[in-house]
Amino acid sequence: MDNKNRENKKNVFQMLHDGDRVDLTADYFKPAVDEMMRTRVLCHRLNLDFRPDEDYSAVLNEIFGCDMSGTRILQPFTIDFGNQTHIAPGAFINHSFVGSCAAGVTIEEGVQIAPQVTVLTVNHDPYERHICICRPVHIKKFAWIGARAIIMPGVTVGENAIVGSGAIVTHDVPDNAIVVGTPARVIKMLDPEKQKSKCNASSRKEASNTIKCQEEAADLKNLMLGME
Repeated sequence: MDNKNRENKKNVFQMLHDGDRVDLTADYFKPAVDEMMRTRVLCHRLNLDFRPDEDYSAVLNEIFGCDMSGTRILQPFTIDFGNQTHIAPGAFINHSFVGSCAAGVTIEEGVQIAPQVTVLTVNHDPYERHICICRPVHIKKFAWIGARAIIMPGVTVGENAIVGSGAIVTHDVPDNAIVVGTPARVIKMLDPEKQKSKCNASSRKEASNTIKCQEEAADLKNLMLGME
C-alpha cells in the first residue's frame, strides 16, 4: 500500500470505490478476497435449485446485507461483492445478470434490467496487471437496460434512460436518452414530461396498492378477532 493510503488508513473496499491503485497480491486485499468468496458461495447456493420466495429472499438478504423483499432478481445471477452492491426496492433484474461490483454498483428504484446484462466496475493497469483500478457504476431511477447490454466502469445511466439490446456503454447516458450500438450513442431523447407523468402514475399506483393491502390486512385481522 502506498504512503498516502497508509496515512488515510483506507480499507480495501473504500480504495476500490475511490479508484485507487489496488494490488491484488497485497495482504490488505485479503478482506476483498473473503467478501468475494462469501458472495460467490451464496450466489451458488441461490442458483443451485428453485426456492420458495421466503427462502429466496432470505439468501438475497444475506448477500446484500439488507431487506431485499421489494426487489425481484431472477435466477441465475452472479455478482462478486455483495457488500458493494446496492439495489433499491422496486428494481427488477431478469435472469443471467453478471455484476463485477468491486468499486460499487448502485441500482435505483424502478430500474428494469433485461436478461444477460453485464455491469463492470473493474479495470487493470495494462503494464502491471496485478494492479486493479476500479470505478463505480450508477443506474438511476426507472432506467431500462436491454438484453445483453454491457455497462462499463465509471458509467452513470440517467433517470428514465433506455439502453438498447447489445449496446456497450462506455460513457454516461443522459436522463431520458435512448442509446444503442457499440460504443453506445444517443439516437433519441424521450419527452421528460411524459416520462415523469408515467413514473408518478406508477408511484401513485404502488402507493395505492400498498394502502389497499394494509386496509385488507386490517379488515382480516378485525374479522379474525371477531371470530375468537
